[in-house]
Amino acid sequence: FPGVWVGLDPFHWLKRWAQILVDAKSEEGRAFAGAMSRAILAVADAEFRQKREELRNEMGCEPSVCQIMLRCNTSSPSKESMEEQVRMTVRYFLHRDLDLAAMPVALADQDEKPKMVMKGYELVKKVMETEIEHIRKGCLSDPPGLSLHY
Repeated sequence: FPGVWVGLDPFHWLKRWAQILVDAKSEEGRAFAGAMSRAILAVADAEFRQKREELRNEMGCEPSVCQIMLRCNTSSPSKESMEEQVRMTVRYFLHRDLDLAAMPVALADQDEKPKMVMKGYELVKKVMETEIEHIRKGCLSDPPGLSLHY
């Protein structure tokens, strides 16, 4: 179809990050996927506040962010904002792993010690640069004048 805009859907883009994770199905891997999803999909502040208020009235208590997000429409932020958010998310988890690796042995002997998230810096760097290139090309952006995500 000549002239048809073709992007990369967020689900498949997010799946590409699994190769850098020690265990994509672990709690840590799911936390990374959730944070990365939030980095590429935005919610207007006014809508978030409105949905939070609606849920407060329905539930009679403070709703969780997850409950609020299930009710919100999302859209793709600007390419620049999306790139910045993705880089910040990766940087956060890299620093988390570095802190974990430097943890004193006494703390590391605990029963419920945290697990590493990422496999290694070089692989992370390679995947991040590839996926950032898709962001720069606009592959994850909504078509002009149309929001595709809910």
